[in-house]
Amino acid sequence: MKKPNVTTLGYAILGLLHVEPRTGYALRKVFETTPMGHYSSSPGAIYPALKRLEERGLASSKIDDSTKLRPKQVYSTTRTGVDFLRYWVSQPIEKQNVVHDLGDLMLRFSFMGTLVNDRVTYRFLSQMASGINLYVGELEQMLQDMPVTVPPHGRLALQSGISTYRAQANWARQAMREFASEAERDAEK
Repeated sequence: MKKPNVTTLGYAILGLLHVEPRTGYALRKVFETTPMGHYSSSPGAIYPALKRLEERGLASSKIDDSTKLRPKQVYSTTRTGVDFLRYWVSQPIEKQNVVHDLGDLMLRFSFMGTLVNDRVTYRFLSQMASGINLYVGELEQMLQDMPVTVPPHGRLALQSGISTYRAQANWARQAMREFASEAERDAEK
């Protein structure tokens, strides 16, 4: 599948539209009132992103209740948009994702439930745990190689990062256990 150029905000919007059709205002409210709040709730970001998704054929809109004084434009994913989301959440995890895009990985995971089966979810979590463990090994080696003359701040900051990554890997392994039996049943079919 050819990958359209979509920003992380675009993925977030597309995933939310897949969950349920929404107006631009409703999307803004999701970004203002949920843990997705680190995405911009600005109309100057949301509406241009919606327009780009429509131009790429990933979303469509229709006017809802045009008898009102102010009709609402409701956006939803297209079939192509759903296929694109499924492709996006199913992509293999690479080292750069673990190092730089852990938030994006969690965004992908959060939308998997209605797009892919448990086997794909399990594989994703397994790749995530493995990738994090490899990176933690690199970070631990950096910590071990750190000169003793370095002020404690740098060492402590690196230890904090290692602890955070370990916690994320532990979470991924815990989530894998939740999907393991269902993934095994799917594999037997």
